[in-house]
Amino acid sequence: MTKADAVDYAKEGIRINCVAPGVIQTNLGIAIPREIKDRFLNPLIEQTPMGRVGRPEEVANCVGFLCSQLASFVTGASFAVSAS
Repeated sequence: MTKADAVDYAKEGIRINCVAPGVIQTNLGIAIPREIKDRFLNPLIEQTPMGRVGRPEEVANCVGFLCSQLASFVTGASFAVSAS
């Protein structure tokens, strides 16, 4: 859908891109019970090359780049903001 919309709207000067965050540290994660973290979340984090969760500002940096003039020729792209 990202690529198709990018093609459709490029003529109007509209850039369409996708940001796909991985496991990101948020307040929602605080509410996850320890046993769920130990069983599901921690093994997922251990499989990532960086071995950690991402920070919200790391996702924001990607979005900021895409909104800037530095990305003026970027359209139809998908950015995985994750450590996998």
